[in-house]
Amino acid sequence: SNEVITPLLQGFKSHTLADQSNAALMDRVDTKFILSMSLLKAFLTELNDEYTILEQEGRRLFTYETTYFDTPDRCFYRAHHNGKLNRNKVRFRRYHDTNTAFMEVKFKNNKQRTIKKRMPLDASKPDFKNAEQFLIANLQHQVRYLETALFVKYQRITLMNKNSTERLTLDVSLNFKSTNAASQVSLPGMWIAELKRDRKPYASSFLTLIKQHQLSPVSFSKYCIGSALTDSGELKTNRFKPTLQKISRLTNIEKININT
Repeated sequence: SNEVITPLLQGFKSHTLADQSNAALMDRVDTKFILSMSLLKAFLTELNDEYTILEQEGRRLFTYETTYFDTPDRCFYRAHHNGKLNRNKVRFRRYHDTNTAFMEVKFKNNKQRTIKKRMPLDASKPDFKNAEQFLIANLQHQVRYLETALFVKYQRITLMNKNSTERLTLDVSLNFKSTNAASQVSLPGMWIAELKRDRKPYASSFLTLIKQHQLSPVSFSKYCIGSALTDSGELKTNRFKPTLQKISRLTNIEKININT
């Protein structure tokens, strides 16, 4: 809960959004880890020497609300599930605390790099018509068929390494909701760390801690995992089984759909 997390964030020196956009990492290598909530304190305590924390208007923990779009037959989901590279994700992301919003297209290329394009939209009443040209330019022919596919909400801590182009996001309080609101899943027992950097590994205190705890990277797409968790049985999920089983161990979710 926030009462537990907020005091732990005070130990960090802060940086601003402007500092951070100097290391925007729009073309990057991402590595993700799923960790038990019981490890959050140890990590935050260890990292505050080498990292600064994003602070805006006195806040250090930010709420993100994301709406993912896909085609009626879930072509983006299936491309990811089937391991296709050169694949897209489309999302509308609202930064709750600053009331700003963007339409975003993420492209994962065949070199395993993630390239992100975004355009600002009105957060309070987004006009998706405005985003159409942007989507056509970045998605080609699939735009006509896009529909709302999943709602995701979580809180994020963003850390920046003082010594290298490395950003670390820690996501807590994950919540997924299907578009018909028939199914909602929260994951309070775990958090996701995502390491974003401009090239392959170099030593950092985060990676040292990861080694000490013998944690290995996982494949975790919020869109795909959230879709698999809230799905009523239509989607293929077998490729995500290892991640779903890991989540199942860390959280007390009974209803995790691990059928193929």
